Amino acid sequence: MNYRAVRGICATLGALLVIGCSGPDTKKAKFYAKGKELYDKGDYAKAALEFKNAIQIDPKYAEAYHMLGLVEMKKGNVKGAFGNFTKAVELNPQHQEARLQLGRIYLGGGAPDEAMKEAEEVLKLNPASEDAQLLKGAVLIAKKEKGKAREFLEGLVAKGVKKPDAYSLLASIHALDGNTKEAEAILRQGLGSNPSSTDLHLTLAGLCAGTGRTDEAVSLLQRVVSLEPARADHRMKLAALCWETGKVDEARKALTELVAKDPEKEENRLQAAGFFAAKGKVDDAEKLLKEGIAGKGKNYQLRFALADLYLTTGKPDQAVTLLTETAGLDKASRQESLQAKNALARIALSRNRVDEAVKLVDEVLKESTKNVDARFLKGNIHMTKGEGAQAVAEFRAVVTDNPQSVAGYIRLAEAHLLNKEKNLAFDNLQNALKIDPENRETLVALARYYALQKDMKNAEAAFHKVLYKNPNDLEAKAEFGDLFLAAGDLNRAEAQYAELKRKAPNLPVGYVKMGEIHLHRGKSDKALAELEQAVRLNPSSELLSGSLVRLYTRLGKYDKAESFLDQRLKQNPNDAGSYTLLGQLNVARKEYGKARQAYEKAVSLDGANWSAANDLAFLLAETGSGPDLDRALTLIEKVKGSRPDDPRVLDTLGWVHYKKGDARKATEILSQVHRKTGDSPVINYHLGMATYKSGDKVRARDLLSKAVSTKVDFAGREEAVRTLGMISG
Repeated sequence: MNYRAVRGICATLGALLVIGCSGPDTKKAKFYAKGKELYDKGDYAKAALEFKNAIQIDPKYAEAYHMLGLVEMKKGNVKGAFGNFTKAVELNPQHQEARLQLGRIYLGGGAPDEAMKEAEEVLKLNPASEDAQLLKGAVLIAKKEKGKAREFLEGLVAKGVKKPDAYSLLASIHALDGNTKEAEAILRQGLGSNPSSTDLHLTLAGLCAGTGRTDEAVSLLQRVVSLEPARADHRMKLAALCWETGKVDEARKALTELVAKDPEKEENRLQAAGFFAAKGKVDDAEKLLKEGIAGKGKNYQLRFALADLYLTTGKPDQAVTLLTETAGLDKASRQESLQAKNALARIALSRNRVDEAVKLVDEVLKESTKNVDARFLKGNIHMTKGEGAQAVAEFRAVVTDNPQSVAGYIRLAEAHLLNKEKNLAFDNLQNALKIDPENRETLVALARYYALQKDMKNAEAAFHKVLYKNPNDLEAKAEFGDLFLAAGDLNRAEAQYAELKRKAPNLPVGYVKMGEIHLHRGKSDKALAELEQAVRLNPSSELLSGSLVRLYTRLGKYDKAESFLDQRLKQNPNDAGSYTLLGQLNVARKEYGKARQAYEKAVSLDGANWSAANDLAFLLAETGSGPDLDRALTLIEKVKGSRPDDPRVLDTLGWVHYKKGDARKATEILSQVHRKTGDSPVINYHLGMATYKSGDKVRARDLLSKAVSTKVDFAGREEAVRTLGMISG
């Protein structure tokens, strides 16, 4: 035998073995091990990447799918977790932990029979599995088989199962039967076996709080905090209980300690600030966020949270200042800069500054053509301008890039409705329901859809689903009342609004809605009282203040309206909105010189205030001539640039052309408004006068007759009657 040849063959085999050691199995194992290490450290995003790398090497790697499922559970993505656990079981039917996770998801999703199947499958594989036995006990409770569940769980404890879940499940059965003493005894027995179990401490704290022993509940929660000091949610629970039971100082201490434990950790500061904001302690929330922003780094999330706080507390200008600064902080922080610009665009759109919103959104899309938030905003801008086809295109792009966007499908449906495409609207609402059948926003949108189709039965059913899930959903109650109001059922509308006031006496919405009911019933003084209370609750709201001034004006209470506006202008001498309202008040009093001064002031303070510019242009057309008419045309054409389809703007534009002697142009524009608004007395008057000057006396007679036949008073009624007399004579 040629030993040299044999040695050569052995060397070759050795080299192959070495190569094999760094082959696919080794690589996937390294990815898996790295992912597990990252998962244990809480870095779930990076862990997921490692597990996906392992799966790329071995698509049948069941354990990697199982770990991906755990990552998704940590991220709160139950649907994603379910898919990964299912894949793990498909690849390895004997994977006990994946089956248990599936069982828990089934149980949480209201499918106890499916959960029981998974528990039984695990028990076939491992009859001694305590986790599978506990899952079975939980399923029996969910199926309301309390007798069986109690016997089964007592048997487990008697056999020596000491896991916390055994005691908490057993205690829950006694609690369901109203036997809190026995439930408490079992929990304390469980704590004897598991003195460091935070779950048992938390359950016992809840029981103590529910039976009025708040001091003991607080003590138990403090123990939980000491057991797991890094968990922010424990401190938040402690703060909530202390606050609810009047121990405000202790609540503040818990929140202060939460932030002080790691001052640079944004999430803790955000939670504490959110707590204060929810309790109406806006100054405390603002202070916490500002202190965080002043710390190290750019602190973007704190900045966005503070901007949101300013917006929800009626300080849009401060929000704009902060977001503008945030957008320009650091060119390298592209994502946050775009987020800030999108937020600024949302604010601009909410304030009817459409051209400003368009500019900001276009800047974002120039840098990031597929930015979903910007596309969504662009769709909303088109909706504001009444451009249904363009809105459909934008929202379709949103759902194409993000097929799980419920909001995208809802807005796409609303855009189709704007185009009078009822079937397409319904189809997209169904798409949203497929993603999440219980989604509140989808159900509310569906209710609105049915209401528009005069299908009140289905509209009401959709609202009932929303309120069944959350009886305290105040916004849904308001919309439910609006549904009855639109249907002319004032009594049922009033019942919803009254409950709204009862449940939320410190929110303006119930008073505003009740005021609408009183107005429909002709009880203007009662309506006024409701609206005054709403303004007292939120004095910074421009919308509420405007509604109050207009109601004062409508009722002839001019002095009250003026006094109210004077007070607002003393507080803020640069409030363009108040000057606009003052101009409208002076027009009602026929004090046109004062009205012009007020409008001029509003426009000089806020060049983007389209309402003031529109009103000023109309006033100049009504009362001026020559240069005033030229200026009116310049003003209104600028406004039209940002609101090209707004009927109010087009009406002013048409009227300015009429006053300048261009009856043909006026007729063309006002006819467009007439098609949009129908038989409005003012529009009939304006179009009637324009068609009369154009020589179409037949159409003019018809339009002016309709204008004067209504009981609505409007500026120009006398001229309409006089012109009608000349046509008929």
